[in-house]
Amino acid sequence: MSTLNLPLLLQNCNLSALQLATLLFPNHKYPKLALRYMSMRELKEREIEILNSVLSCPLDFVRDTDSWKAGVNPKEIAFFKKDYKALYDSETNKAKLLHNGVVVSEVMLVAKTCTLSEFLKTLNILTASYEAQTLNHE
Repeated sequence: MSTLNLPLLLQNCNLSALQLATLLFPNHKYPKLALRYMSMRELKEREIEILNSVLSCPLDFVRDTDSWKAGVNPKEIAFFKKDYKALYDSETNKAKLLHNGVVVSEVMLVAKTCTLSEFLKTLNILTASYEAQTLNHE
């Protein structure tokens, strides 16, 4: 089971708490209160299915944010981890790493030889490198 990381979910999906609550609980007298309750306990399988069907953004609702989560749109694949977002453009084979919305690194991938696990390892290396650089500049 997993719990809802409401602030991260709202940030990634560009929704307010009231908008999400209204989508999830359209007939509830107090939808925002229902959402708050939902975020304080483990999610049920049905609730996860509802979140998947209602939202068109990556669901990064698990408290474990040490692993990469993915979402797909027509042009690119997005990966999310803590304050980082990685965008892979399948047309150009370029990947961008963003920290709090700011591009911190861009890499060109050799698609035929780069597996997904290698790509995620590369992202981990890039994030570690960026964090080391920012620590050195402080």
